[in-house]
Amino acid sequence: MVSRRDIASKVRRLALGLGVMLLLASNAPAQTAVTNGGSRPQDGDQLPARIGNVYDHQDHQPTQAEEAAAGIAPPSSSTKREVEKEVEELLQQTDRLDKQADELEQNATRVPGRD
Repeated sequence: MVSRRDIASKVRRLALGLGVMLLLASNAPAQTAVTNGGSRPQDGDQLPARIGNVYDHQDHQPTQAEEAAAGIAPPSSSTKREVEKEVEELLQQTDRLDKQADELEQNATRVPGRD
């Protein structure tokens, strides 16, 4: 004679097996899309060649030829000099601020009356 415990155990195993199968079956389309390199166009739809700074699902930095084809002019030499000057000024300002922070830190760690 089969006990209720045996029946309950078999029902639990069957339910667990069905749950695992459903989980795997529902995940199969997503897994297929990932292994195939992402989703593909359907019904003749075309994916755009470029979205933002991503091309072919990878980060993309446009080349000078692509920028020229898009009508984007390269920066002039005077613009480059201005940028380099600004960068140099920012570096000098950073150095000054670092020195001030070091001085403040040294003053804060000194014990009064022990100089």
